[in-house]
Amino acid sequence: MHTLLHKMLIGVLSLSTGLARPAAGLMLRSSAVRRLATVRMMSADAGGGGESSVTGVVYSAGAERPTVQLFTKAGCTLCDVAKGVLADAAIARPHTLEAVDITDTEHAEWWDRYKYDIPVLHIDNAYWAKHRITLDETLEALDEAEQGAFAPRRGEPDAGRLERPK
Repeated sequence: MHTLLHKMLIGVLSLSTGLARPAAGLMLRSSAVRRLATVRMMSADAGGGGESSVTGVVYSAGAERPTVQLFTKAGCTLCDVAKGVLADAAIARPHTLEAVDITDTEHAEWWDRYKYDIPVLHIDNAYWAKHRITLDETLEALDEAEQGAFAPRRGEPDAGRLERPK
């Protein structure tokens, strides 16, 4: 498990720094390095211009593991923090992380619902959390999902519902 994640993060770090391969002996044990690699990868995908989509698989642990959907957009610093927590959790609880850019035209439904509340997170397509997550909360939710016991949480945002005239 650690070997796969280690190789994946080495690849991310290599892509984000422009190195063809990591320096000999490089070990990614520090959570700060893992977060940096994840954040750099997402920043590189965003292109820095605000017009590129950040939608896509950030990392994958296989179909048999839970999938976390991160509803985000380019430049979301709270989303970067959430990605760091999720990367830390991936060591103990492997999961796939998919970013969904709410500013993409094909995601207009998510923009309508989540535009004031990103990051918003789902586990296996069920609402889980918004704004901030802790490592303990993340590990607990991923445990539930792994056991097939994850249930949607209360408090899912819906900005569009609040903005519609009565």
